[in-house]
Amino acid sequence: MKKWIARLGMMLFVLTVCASSAAADVTAADLRSVYDQYCDAAWADLSSDGTSLSLDTNPNNTDDYTNFSAYLAIEPVNKALGLPGSVFTRMGSTTSMQGVQTATAGNLTVSWSYHPDNGMEIIYFID
Repeated sequence: MKKWIARLGMMLFVLTVCASSAAADVTAADLRSVYDQYCDAAWADLSSDGTSLSLDTNPNNTDDYTNFSAYLAIEPVNKALGLPGSVFTRMGSTTSMQGVQTATAGNLTVSWSYHPDNGMEIIYFID
């Protein structure tokens, strides 16, 4: 009986640790803060209600162009919004043949696509 209780206690500890590492909910204020800290209006847009943030590494769809400020902002934006590093890795390896990709952490969903002519387009939105 004591062994069973000890195992149950260990399982509850493991479940508690796993649950506490879950992504925290993102608010409109969080998106506003991320926009203010990492983004530029030339390549980013925050929706009027603050529930979505979009980034575009080639906002004018100019051939053979990448706005490196926009590209370099992606990783710190992801981190600030609580997305795991694997999302940035997936973003960097997305091809035009894959279409729109998505990831979710807590109440935040991010979708992105890449095309050589249009760059990477990313939308973060609160569910």
